Amino acid sequence: MREVTLRLGRLKLRYLQIGSLKFDGGALFGIIPRPLWSRVVQPDENNRVRVGVNVLLIEGEHYRVLLDTGLGDVNAKFPRRWIEIYEFESTPVYTVVPPDRVDFIVPCHLHFDHAGGLTRLEGDRWVPSFPNAKVIVHEKEWRAAHNPHELSRRAYYERDFDPVMEAELLVAFTGDEYVIDVGGGVVRVVLTGGHTDGHVACLIESEGATALWPGDVVPTPWHMDWPWIAAFDLYPLDTLRAKKRLLLAAAEKKWLVLFDHDPDMRYGFVKLDERGRPQLIASRETSF
Repeated sequence: MREVTLRLGRLKLRYLQIGSLKFDGGALFGIIPRPLWSRVVQPDENNRVRVGVNVLLIEGEHYRVLLDTGLGDVNAKFPRRWIEIYEFESTPVYTVVPPDRVDFIVPCHLHFDHAGGLTRLEGDRWVPSFPNAKVIVHEKEWRAAHNPHELSRRAYYERDFDPVMEAELLVAFTGDEYVIDVGGGVVRVVLTGGHTDGHVACLIESEGATALWPGDVVPTPWHMDWPWIAAFDLYPLDTLRAKKRLLLAAAEKKWLVLFDHDPDMRYGFVKLDERGRPQLIASRETSF
């Protein structure tokens, strides 16, 4: 487990890497050919690229919000073959973040690598890992998770999220935005679509400073250029539109950007190059 602690205005941000996994390079980079993407990251002998499983804990003066929950207990949740194929490594988030100290959880979507830590095994039952936390998801995502098609069926597992509903902790919102006032700042949950129909990004705001958690529409700094979109994305044109909206705003307004799958836990600001393509200017500052 790795951690970087940041200050954003009056908020404390804990940027945590609680695991990793390997994705096929072709799937991770979609239409980008291997001769191009292998210049920025080297695959293993099976053409797999290791990515991080990162979460963000936002500590306000009144509430704490956890963005994403990682894979959870992979030995309890996945067969051995899956663990070997993806080379899962996971520290369950509820062993790092005290379960009674989280008030809200916002998974950017409900795929297993983002929602797995929502539940844990207690005896023979799956129960919420954070018993006091309201879980905020878009209503489109909730419906898609319960009606997966052939392209997403292996990404959704009801054991990850139905116990949250049964415990009356689920908040399924409609519209384009859901706002959480944490005290000293707000977290804006913004519908993007793209990766999934109900995928969301988060904007964290305090005292004039803003941080962007783009989720899987920009999972790593490798994916910042416009056509670098994973083959996992069910609606790639929506991903493209969301990337342009978010990254162009980040460049103009000097938002801090953090990534859910960057293995190196980079964070920083967006600069457009001479051709208008976004690039990350990494930062080592810890107060913004």
